[in-house]
Amino acid sequence: MLGSRRYRRRTSAGSLDTASGRSANVDDPIRAARRVLGLGDPVHEYLGPSRSATLNLLTSFAEFERALIGERAREKRAATLRQGLWQGTASPLGYTIREQRLIVVPKEADAVRQIFTHFQKQTSVTALLNELAELGIKTKTWLTRTGQRKGGRPFDRNAIYKLLNNRAYLGEVFYEDQWRPGGHEAIVDQKLWDQV
Repeated sequence: MLGSRRYRRRTSAGSLDTASGRSANVDDPIRAARRVLGLGDPVHEYLGPSRSATLNLLTSFAEFERALIGERAREKRAATLRQGLWQGTASPLGYTIREQRLIVVPKEADAVRQIFTHFQKQTSVTALLNELAELGIKTKTWLTRTGQRKGGRPFDRNAIYKLLNNRAYLGEVFYEDQWRPGGHEAIVDQKLWDQV
């Protein structure tokens, strides 16, 4: 109990490195244990040879397990993206998420198409922003896990550029550093995308 309190205290004080979430070297947990116990001499001597060997073995297995979990998580995410499933927390304007798939919301999809077509016709982004404000077209609205309403604001330049460069509207997902065909319906066709 005393050791875990010291560990928490030293972690919060910044005397232990917790940024990586895992140790890069088998000796790191041993050094951390030495710091927690407040030992000046090596922990190996304190524990004795058999306990020291056991600690080394356990930390090796722990490190192996952490690496394995990380690899499995990356493989699962890659498999999900290969299937065209959505991996984002929030859906872009025009879509909702159901069973990890983007499903078109017709009213929002019409707004997205209007933004693309009006951008093509407008002479400036400022004119487009003014037109969208007049039409009452706003950013995506969603609820957080705590029930707070987010979004639903008038578009600004950043939001417009982000929307106009989001290839999810072509039915694609980002996987292995490039956009690939996704498992959802496109809102914007390739011809309109290329013109914009």
